Amino acid sequence: MANHKNMKDDEEFATVMATTGNKLLVVDFNATWCGPCQKMHPIFIQLAKKFPEALFVGVSTTFYWIIYQANPDYLNYKYTIVLKNSG
Repeated sequence: MANHKNMKDDEEFATVMATTGNKLLVVDFNATWCGPCQKMHPIFIQLAKKFPEALFVGVSTTFYWIIYQANPDYLNYKYTIVLKNSG
């Protein structure tokens, strides 16, 4: 699927964040050990298919330190999707 991608590293994620322009960016922060995350994944994929004009990216717990630095309260949330639209 052209509009869904899992981030490989923080550099790729930063590049996507900086270069999406006016395109809607939907970020799914997830973990393989997180039950709610695993239940939401098929829904996330369905949304990517339903909205081909948006870019959907998955960010695994490898990036927890990025999230935590930006918002220490993140660890108290059950499931998070961040939407970014510059337009």
